[in-house]
Amino acid sequence: MSLRRIRKLRIDGFGHWRNQEWEIHPRLQLIVGHNEAGKSTLLGFIRGILFGFEPRNSPHRYEPSKGGPFGGSIWMEDETGLCVQIQRLGKERVSGQLTVYLPDGQTAGEDWLKEWLGRIDKQTFRQLFAFGLDDLQQVRWLEEEALTPFLYNTLAGTGISLERVQKKLAEREAELFRPRAKSGRILHILQHLDALEERCRHWRKQQEQAVGLRKRLERVNEEIGRLEQEIGNRQEQLSRLERVAQLFAPYRRLRELGARQQKAKGEPEPYQRAGDLRERLSEHEARLKALYGRREEVKRQLVETESHDRGHKDGETAQSLSGLFLALSLALPSSWWLLVQIWNGGQNLFSLSLGVILLLIAVSLALAFRRKAAKSRRERRRLAEMAERLRQEAERLNRQIEAAEHEASCLREACAIQESFGEWFAQPQWQALMDEWHRRGEGRLAAERQRLEAELAQQMQAYSARLEERGRLAQRLEALQSEAALGEAEQEAARLKAELQKQAMQWSAVVLSRAVLEEAMAVFERERQPLALQRASEYFAQLTDGRYLRILAPLGQRELLVERHDGERFPPERLSRGTVEQLLLAMRLALVEEYSGKVVLPLVMDDILVNFDPRRMASAVETITQLSRQRQVFFLTCHPHVEAAFRQALAGEDWDCLELA
Repeated sequence: MSLRRIRKLRIDGFGHWRNQEWEIHPRLQLIVGHNEAGKSTLLGFIRGILFGFEPRNSPHRYEPSKGGPFGGSIWMEDETGLCVQIQRLGKERVSGQLTVYLPDGQTAGEDWLKEWLGRIDKQTFRQLFAFGLDDLQQVRWLEEEALTPFLYNTLAGTGISLERVQKKLAEREAELFRPRAKSGRILHILQHLDALEERCRHWRKQQEQAVGLRKRLERVNEEIGRLEQEIGNRQEQLSRLERVAQLFAPYRRLRELGARQQKAKGEPEPYQRAGDLRERLSEHEARLKALYGRREEVKRQLVETESHDRGHKDGETAQSLSGLFLALSLALPSSWWLLVQIWNGGQNLFSLSLGVILLLIAVSLALAFRRKAAKSRRERRRLAEMAERLRQEAERLNRQIEAAEHEASCLREACAIQESFGEWFAQPQWQALMDEWHRRGEGRLAAERQRLEAELAQQMQAYSARLEERGRLAQRLEALQSEAALGEAEQEAARLKAELQKQAMQWSAVVLSRAVLEEAMAVFERERQPLALQRASEYFAQLTDGRYLRILAPLGQRELLVERHDGERFPPERLSRGTVEQLLLAMRLALVEEYSGKVVLPLVMDDILVNFDPRRMASAVETITQLSRQRQVFFLTCHPHVEAAFRQALAGEDWDCLELA
């Protein structure tokens, strides 16, 4: 048996306490304070540090409302003097962050602390080792018929009604299976499973009939798939032929344009196979523009040549007339003068020479003008020849321009036709298809379309017949399976069997649990209960000054009885409130001894004597004093008469009193 004592408390922040530290007496520590001085908060602090803080929505969590640190430390020691610091801080975790500082400088956690405290749980510590008046007074909220089972289970130390557990197990057993009453989930599943298996047998017979229908349905589906493929092919062929028919006339015109161009220029590639007519058209228009420019240049040169020719012609005429006039004007007078001189006998040589000279000058002038006129005629002939050549060049250019304009017109028309064809025209297979049907002719194209439409109509008729047959087969299969599909029924049966197994296991577990519980309770009544009741009876007799001597639990009955000093026995619900609280205190003290086999923990009591009369209060204080010789005891009170009772009983004893401001 290992003793545990609290040596010091330090509160960083808990309730209204902040930065408080107290040394604790190792035997009996009386803590006195008025209402709201923080006694219950101190009790909650001890519970919280050792076993974790309460949930966030609990009024007993005592988290500081104004913020700041939350938690603190407790220094505890064992009988050897080994002292550890148990610190629990923080707001991140609900229960707080625990750190146990060991004497060797190492730290430990929850598992180490739980083992060091004797593996006691939080609920048990609250019910047996750190309790207040509310824990004793909770009996006031119980109905009278529930008081005895409550006291019985309080004595067991579980805080759980075994009677209620036993009742729930019985209810659960009846809910699952009740053979005599012919009810429960298991029976319902069995009935449903029997009916389902009967239907499955009926549906298996129908499955034989359905096998033949499914085979026929598979063949029909295959035929439908084949017809769908053939219909798709026919529709695709018709679509291509319709496209060919729509483009037949433009394509024929395109071929005509190409053939004309091929015939005219000997091009190896007609329009319908041209790579990019737009590029050719651009090149042709550029060439045509150049021809227009050349023609304009020839016209300009022709106009200039004709203008020069007219100028030479007019100048030649004027020079001829002026030269003739000058020659005549010299020749006639000189000739007249010579005739006169000769007539006179030619005596005057000077006059005769002068006439000859003038006549020679006139002849020279006439010859000079004649040569100039000949040169002018030659120039005119040259200009005339040049003008003729320019006229011929202009005519040739006009013919080229006319041919080029015609070819450009053909190219534009071919481009427009190709653009109306769309992108498909660039695909070789479409060009080959158009070539083929152009060779075969429009009449054969129409005949081929009629043939394909007739075949498509026949295939659609066969397809419709197969669809109708498939619908009839599906309806027959659905009629066979509509009452319930065998596969679904078998799956449901498998699910029900699994559910039946699960429910049967639960029922077996419930039956076994109830049997084990009843056996355990019987063993407890026969073996363990007398020792606990004996200790509780001793404490109860001491607390009641001998008025009540024993607490009894008759074997085979789920109740407790108390025996008065006169031998009369009756259930606890006939006791007064104060006496019931004394009975509960006696039972708790007895159970504290039961839990002291490994570890002796401190006992913390918060003002539990307020409903005791003076005599029984004195007896209770004496009992607590005796307990403090075996374990550390905290007692918290706000009542002066309780404090006075302790001071009177503890005169000469080793104890300490802490007064809270």
